[in-house]
Amino acid sequence: MSYYFDHAATGLPRAQRAIAAATAVINGGSAQRGYHHAAITAHQIIEEAREAIAPLVGTTCQTHSVCFLPSTTAALNQVILGLRPRPSRIALDPLAHHATYRPIIALAQQQQIPHWILPHNAQGLIDCAQLTQAWQPETDLVVLTHASNVTGLVQPVTAVMNVAKRFGAKVVIDAAQSVGVIDTQALGIADAVAFGGHKGLSALPGLGVLVINSHTIKLEPIIYGGTGRESASDTMPDRLPQQLEAGTPNLPAIAAIAAQAKAAKKAAKFSKPVVSAHALREAVLAGGGQVLSTGEASVVPVVSFALPDIPHLEAADMLERCFDIQLRSGLHCAPLAHRTLGTFPHGTLRVSTGETTTLSDLEHLTQALRGLSQSYLQIHHHA
Repeated sequence: MSYYFDHAATGLPRAQRAIAAATAVINGGSAQRGYHHAAITAHQIIEEAREAIAPLVGTTCQTHSVCFLPSTTAALNQVILGLRPRPSRIALDPLAHHATYRPIIALAQQQQIPHWILPHNAQGLIDCAQLTQAWQPETDLVVLTHASNVTGLVQPVTAVMNVAKRFGAKVVIDAAQSVGVIDTQALGIADAVAFGGHKGLSALPGLGVLVINSHTIKLEPIIYGGTGRESASDTMPDRLPQQLEAGTPNLPAIAAIAAQAKAAKKAAKFSKPVVSAHALREAVLAGGGQVLSTGEASVVPVVSFALPDIPHLEAADMLERCFDIQLRSGLHCAPLAHRTLGTFPHGTLRVSTGETTTLSDLEHLTQALRGLSQSYLQIHHHA
């Protein structure tokens, strides 16, 4: 039996509801590629999916456009690199993932667009009390990570967005770790929100959702190609969502995330998992793990830690081989976060839970961490 503690990377197992929805359309047609029954049915499925997904982040398709891209990373790149006019100066949070950090660095290198890190404490929590005074002139884009994939820390995005709006800045939210895990209704006031289906929603990989307030933000596509409509034109359609959806849509993944979104709406909210973030943290501490602090901030169930005197890669390998525990080690595609937290360049061990994680799984984790530390100490003592 394997004990899976890497839900922050991808949620396993996939929800049966999502699998059933994807299976039902696996032989479906390609939307907007013809007027035959298969194409029309695929188009209807996708349009219904947009309507179901928008409420996840407190919006509707009457006020926002729901665009489907190949991944959350693709969605974030589209909004950061495709923003028009180009930003003059960018502010970002101190726990940013490479999905936002690398496109911002690319703009700095290729377009000489400067960026700065929002004021924060030692845990990476944005200091809203200092934000107004620290605000840098000409900042017109703010990119925020709602929940960290390293420590699970949840940023006070509503307060930050309110300050940004007062300065006239657009706000983009990376909600990869929060949608389907915590309440994300407040994100509706952002100019753009990006997330995927395969993490907290337990749907399928290969799909990113970009929810855009088309009244406040204008984008130029960074991928060009066929959309099935306006094929006589040499340029991309000038309206959303078609403007950003070049290529064949991933119909099974779209159907899967729509099924999860509909279930969430029917239940009014996602059911709380058996394992809380606090319980996960306590399990690691009980096993002798040195946990990165998040202070008093709200968190999602993601915990980074170290085992004294055991290299992270070696610990991760031994935990899987000896205790059937699957977790993540290293920098987690977020070196900026690790620089902020003082764990660069080696990173940490990371455990994260999902809806299927049980209290019994946590007990096994605690015993495994203890067992590894004891056996490692004995081996190296005798050596």
